[in-house]
Amino acid sequence: MMQNPRHVVLRQLTADDAAAFRTLRLYALRDAPTAFGASLSEEASRSVDDIAHRLAAVVDGSRYVVGAFAPALVGMAGFFRESTPKTSHIGTVWGVFVSPPCRRRGLAQQLVSRVVAHAETLPGLRQLQLRVGTHNVAARALYESFGFRQVGVIPEALCVGAQFYDEAILIRQVGAGS
Repeated sequence: MMQNPRHVVLRQLTADDAAAFRTLRLYALRDAPTAFGASLSEEASRSVDDIAHRLAAVVDGSRYVVGAFAPALVGMAGFFRESTPKTSHIGTVWGVFVSPPCRRRGLAQQLVSRVVAHAETLPGLRQLQLRVGTHNVAARALYESFGFRQVGVIPEALCVGAQFYDEAILIRQVGAGS
């Protein structure tokens, strides 16, 4: 599954990609448990059908997950737009991951670029937000290269095992808010 990519195809994931997404997501949670708010046991309990429903195309663009295929799914990045009237101007970037053998080839940058480009097309969206572990220097540098800036820190945001990790809150203006 974790090939060294020569020819990578990036595309939006659909319900048909649910099994591949689940496999990569579980791998990501095992490989980097401090990088995600979800736990391995929580995600392992989700069925492929549940994941297919979450990946199903949404006409308004409020959910978007892009994957990198080489030829198997080796990277992913997600986006969702808040749904309430008071917060629908905010989108969240989540679940950015590239399998270790495929790193250092610009895939994470390409995935985040696709997510940001998607967000830029949504009318009324003004802000992207994300959370990243303060210990995750590489991910933070990636997000900052896209214009994300830190607006706060959540102390002890995650507890993995008996260890606590702080998370930085980063935002980036889009659309009319840029």
